[in-house]
Amino acid sequence: MSEMPSSSAWMWVGKLAPPQIQLDTVRRAALLGRLQGYRHMSLALVTSPPGFGKTTLLAQWREALQSLAQPIPVAWLSLDEADSDPGRFLAYVLLALEGAGVDLQGLSQRAHAQALDANPERTLMALLQALQRAGVRITLMLDDYHRAECPAIDGIVLTLLERASAWLQLIVATRTRPHWPLATLKARGLVHQVDANDLILSLSEASQILGEGMDRTDLAIVHSRTEGWAVAIQLARLWLSRGSGSSHGLKSFSGRVQEVAEYLAEQIVENLPADCREFLLETSLLERFNAELADVARGRKDSAELLARLAPYEALLVPLDAGRSWFRYHLMLADFLRPRLDARRAEQIHRAAAPWLAKQADWVLAVSHALQAHDTELAIALVHEAGGWELVLRKGIQYTQGLLQQFDDLARRSEPELLLMQAYLHAKLGDEALAMELLRLSEIVIQAQDAAQLKRDLVVISALVHVYFDQLDDLERWPTQSADVNQRLPDDPLGQATLLCVGAVAALAWGRMEQAMLAAQAARTRMRLVGSTLGENYCLIHWAQALSATGQILLSRQKIDEALALADANFGTDSSLKALVGCIKAQHLYWQGQWTEVLPWLSAGQETLERVDGWLDIFATTAEISWRIALRQEGLQAALSMLDQSAQLARRRSLARLSRLVQAWRVDLLAQCGLLTQAQQEASAAQLETQLPMASPITSAQGLDWRFLEAGTLALAKLQMAAGAAQPAQVRIERALRVLEASGLQLPVWRLRLLGLLAKRRAQEGEIASAEIQAALAPLLQWGLGGLLLEAGPGVLPLLQQLEGGLPPLGQALITQLRGWQAHPPKRRTHFSAKEEQVLELLVAGQANKAIARAMDISENTVKFHLKQIFQKLNVDSRTAAIAAALQQGFASPAAMLARPRLD
Repeated sequence: MSEMPSSSAWMWVGKLAPPQIQLDTVRRAALLGRLQGYRHMSLALVTSPPGFGKTTLLAQWREALQSLAQPIPVAWLSLDEADSDPGRFLAYVLLALEGAGVDLQGLSQRAHAQALDANPERTLMALLQALQRAGVRITLMLDDYHRAECPAIDGIVLTLLERASAWLQLIVATRTRPHWPLATLKARGLVHQVDANDLILSLSEASQILGEGMDRTDLAIVHSRTEGWAVAIQLARLWLSRGSGSSHGLKSFSGRVQEVAEYLAEQIVENLPADCREFLLETSLLERFNAELADVARGRKDSAELLARLAPYEALLVPLDAGRSWFRYHLMLADFLRPRLDARRAEQIHRAAAPWLAKQADWVLAVSHALQAHDTELAIALVHEAGGWELVLRKGIQYTQGLLQQFDDLARRSEPELLLMQAYLHAKLGDEALAMELLRLSEIVIQAQDAAQLKRDLVVISALVHVYFDQLDDLERWPTQSADVNQRLPDDPLGQATLLCVGAVAALAWGRMEQAMLAAQAARTRMRLVGSTLGENYCLIHWAQALSATGQILLSRQKIDEALALADANFGTDSSLKALVGCIKAQHLYWQGQWTEVLPWLSAGQETLERVDGWLDIFATTAEISWRIALRQEGLQAALSMLDQSAQLARRRSLARLSRLVQAWRVDLLAQCGLLTQAQQEASAAQLETQLPMASPITSAQGLDWRFLEAGTLALAKLQMAAGAAQPAQVRIERALRVLEASGLQLPVWRLRLLGLLAKRRAQEGEIASAEIQAALAPLLQWGLGGLLLEAGPGVLPLLQQLEGGLPPLGQALITQLRGWQAHPPKRRTHFSAKEEQVLELLVAGQANKAIARAMDISENTVKFHLKQIFQKLNVDSRTAAIAAALQQGFASPAAMLARPRLD
């Protein structure tokens, strides 16, 4: 395994290697012989209460596998409670596998730094790829699995079991049965279980611990009283070896295992020298320790000597590494010792251990010890030293949540450092009410203090929270110029860069693209200065969006490709950051008409937005291209479903602008599909007509909500055109074009100008001058924006055909594709049978059961049967509700249905 960073190496000492097998350890030869017959199985599960020798068995099993004629690579991982964090767990799994010879490539450095992707599934996929590349079957042993078990870890292990069984055998030791579908796994022949009955020591094995010279009667007594429990037999040996007991004393013990163990532990500890006993009591508070940490915690310099004197008690004070420098206590002994330590002394030890742990960058344990010392001030200072709110960026949401949960409610509601962390955390999680309340409390507490750094942090967090909830109406609040941020946050380049990014997002939102580009460039310079690759990626996203909106398509593509390369190089091929940048890549591919290539990027991006975070620009981008592609490829129902998901997201994250965009897109969709009545009703309910902004950002202090202007104009113009009012649609489009052109928003202009051309052609019912067509289509063809022509549908075909002789290759390809669409229009997916569709059509047309039966030449009872099936599939209970649902979901067209003559 590659060398670990010294500053944090202690965090995985003893985790990636089994305890050393001692000479007096019982050799479980018979059990190991039986287990060799199950080497082909994907999982061996060893389950028993503490002290039955699970760890010893795994250590001997590992030795046996490595001693074969063809040794099997074995990776080892000892787990504890902190490993229930998926990122931490995966990091250790990766390090263990690397130690067994798996080439992790780019994953190695991130695993050592505990800085894996925020989405554990992406790391898991990268791990599966690494195992596949290795091409060698490896055994991974997970010891003390119960300490880390949780739904997230269970999911990771089950995924490895399902998808990596060709390259990986799992051997898991745990006190409790995991929440896995073991019956199913057994039925599939994937798992072999070893339980406590298998681990009970026989008389002969017990004699190996107690000594071959022990009287057979005494041996039987010990074996009977301990019921073959390995740790109790070990304790009995230690107790008897000091001459403190006899077989007569053993007879007086209770037959219940726990009582026996507690009695033996008490007898052993009380018979130790005072300094050794004191050492055990004081260091029992430490999860893992070496002589240095023990010295620091105790305020002494004799820990190394005491550890050497305690070497005979390895059953209780377990060495964690081959060099015998790191140790942990047997859990039962630790539980016995801790309550016996004086409370004041315990506080001193916790307080002394916390800073040492902080130097190793184990902030969770450092804060835990500070709080156990009842020193909240120290815990807060450690949080500040760790980076405060920046921990959310560096370590992720789950890590930060785990850190915060250690504090009590009073501290979380009153300490400004914690309030800011929580405000940022809940903004990323999309909880507006809680994030804003925490921000308000932060402001109150911080304003009452004379803390310059906290006030600077408040400015940054406030800006980020407002971005996440798209509360950017006050443009003067969000600076886009270097001079402004230098004045607000002097000597704080990261804070300046963050404010400039917020300024770029605000300028993007309100159509001030030049300001957005300047802010993004200035922010990127500062992000590079502080070495924030993550921040630099965000700057490139904002910059690319502003470039594309102003028609600088090639430059925009370059920035997105640069961002993708940066994310790939620094965070891995499957990182969440790359998926986020991929949302904008998907938009470019959509504009280019490469719709089949859009879907993988779109799928990865949507998954990331659900799991991690995003802001309105990203949400709006993915929402629009999702429903437009779904309409073409799957039909109305799929597109409506996409829009419903976007509406739910907008409500969940309190994004009012996204809600308005979804309303406009629904009208657009319904108008395209001929559902004019419903489209008109929804346009009226959303007040699209009155809400459309028509003031240029040049003359408006607030700016222009150009996204809504574009979406609303497209929707209302298509509705007018579908209703036969092409001339008013043309007027509407021209009015919007004037506003957008004045704002320099070329891409929306090109899109609307194309629709305006279609409206004009329909209004005058004849050909349009070729020069006018050429002017409208030239930028789309020049910059490879064939997707916007495909978006317009077969209606644009006559315009292209009119210029067919002088079109570039892209234009010719578009003609061929649109002709194919015209010949084979997309079919709406339906889950109704043919008979049910006929019944539904007649139902929507207003026909009674008798008339439906007569029209279809079936009985009324059969009609009722079909109606019952239709009601169930539409999840309704009446004819009226069925008609409404069919219209809303696109299973019937009002225009077509109302045109049918009544049959009765």
